[in-house]
Amino acid sequence: MSELDFEINPEVLENDSFERKPLQPGEYEGEIIGCETKTSAAGHKYLSVQVEVNGNWIWENLNLWHPKEDVVEIANRKLTQIGVALGMSKITDTEQLLARRVKVDLRLQKNDSTRNEIVAWSAVSKAPPPPAKAASGSPSKPAWQ
Repeated sequence: MSELDFEINPEVLENDSFERKPLQPGEYEGEIIGCETKTSAAGHKYLSVQVEVNGNWIWENLNLWHPKEDVVEIANRKLTQIGVALGMSKITDTEQLLARRVKVDLRLQKNDSTRNEIVAWSAVSKAPPPPAKAASGSPSKPAWQ
């Protein structure tokens, strides 16, 4: 623990004009920074995956344990997208997802245009391998010759 000597002044917040600005729809690279099991107000357990994209936090709530089969099917499809994007064949613990880079396709939420939602997950493209070096002793020719 760290000792603090900090006085709270609520007046500082009076002119606080923080405005949530969602990202424009499109594909972005991000990092999974949180992943935990939660319980909804209706009492259903779900997996909440938090991604940071360009300083914005976006949550994907996966209803893996919902009583409705079609809802679970959607969640399974999304979790499969995440696993494939990360090159995984099995996820045994949420810790495996943390601090991993992914590509997300974002759009504005239909009911709240101040928030983004994740439409799809995919792998971050890897950099192409460096060009092969010519064998020693043989002259190197440019590719166009």
